[in-house]
Amino acid sequence: MCKKQLSYTLFVEKYRPISVKDVIMPNSYKNAFLKMVQGGEIQNLLLYSSYPGSGKTSLAKAICNDIGSDFMYINASEDSGIDVLRNEIRRFASGKSINGKKKIVILDELDGSKGLQPGLRGAIEEFHNTCRFIATCNHINKIIPPLRSRFQEFDFNMNLSNLRAEMIPKVIKRICGILTNEKIEYEEEVIKELVETRYPDVRKMYTIIQQYSNMSGTIDKNILNFSESDEKLYELVLTKKFTAARQYILDNGYDFDSLYTDFYKNLVPKIKNKKSQHSAIRAIGEWNYRAAFCTDKEIPFVTMLLEIMSELENE
Repeated sequence: MCKKQLSYTLFVEKYRPISVKDVIMPNSYKNAFLKMVQGGEIQNLLLYSSYPGSGKTSLAKAICNDIGSDFMYINASEDSGIDVLRNEIRRFASGKSINGKKKIVILDELDGSKGLQPGLRGAIEEFHNTCRFIATCNHINKIIPPLRSRFQEFDFNMNLSNLRAEMIPKVIKRICGILTNEKIEYEEEVIKELVETRYPDVRKMYTIIQQYSNMSGTIDKNILNFSESDEKLYELVLTKKFTAARQYILDNGYDFDSLYTDFYKNLVPKIKNKKSQHSAIRAIGEWNYRAAFCTDKEIPFVTMLLEIMSELENE
C-alpha cells in the first residue's frame, strides 16, 4: 500500500469546530448553548474541566462565531499581568463593536493567573453593557470565589458513566469522519479501542492519529501501542545527555503533560537498577502533580529530567 503524504496542517486546528452545533458535547449541553447563541447574547461563562482536550476553548470560539461577536483571545496563564487588564482588555472592551453586538473576551486557562483575577472582577461589572467574558480553567478551586460568582459555570468533566456512554460514539464518528476526509485507511474497531483508551482527551486523539498515519499511511492495531516519544529520546535520557534531550523534546513539539505517562510506561522499564527505577517513578509522580500548578510546563518537566539523570549517575 502506498503511504499517503499528509498535510502539515494540524488536525486539531484543521478540524476545530467553528459552530456550536459541530462541537462534540452531550445533547443537554449542546441544547443549552444553542439556545444561548440563538438569543444573540450570552452571560459571562466559566467552562472548567480537570481533563485536557475536552473542547472548552473550541466551544468558546464557536460561540463567538455563531453570535457574530468581535472577540479577543488571551492565554491567561501566559499574559497574566495587571497590564494586560489595564491595556489590552480595557481598550478592547470599552468600545462598541461595528455590528452593535457585545464583544467577548476569551480568557483561556484563567486558573493559571493569580495577578489577573482580582482586577477582573471590576472589569466584568464596568463593561457589562459592551462586553462579555468566557473563561476556561482546569482547576476550578484556583478561581477566587468573588470572581466565580460573576460567571455562569459549566462542568466539562465528561467522564461520568452516563456522559461517557453518550460521548464516546460521537467521538468515534468524528474521528472516522476525519480519516475518511483525509483518505486515510483505518479499522473501525481500532478507532473504537483508541477512543475508549484515550477518552476524554479528544485533542490528544487527533494528535495521535495524525502522527501515526503520517508514519504508516494507515491506521491499524499498532496505533494502540504507539508511543508519542521514541527510542532516541529514551537513549538521550539514559545516557544522561540533558541538553540534547531537552532540545530534542522542543524540536519535536512533544506535549509535556503526555510525556510523564509515556516516561512511566516506556522509560522506567529501560532503567536496569531497581533503586534508580523507584527514584524515577517518584520523580515522575511528584513533578507530574506539581506541573498542574505551574504556568510554564517545561520547567517542572526538565526538573524531573535532572532528578532522573542524577539518579542514573549513581548506577
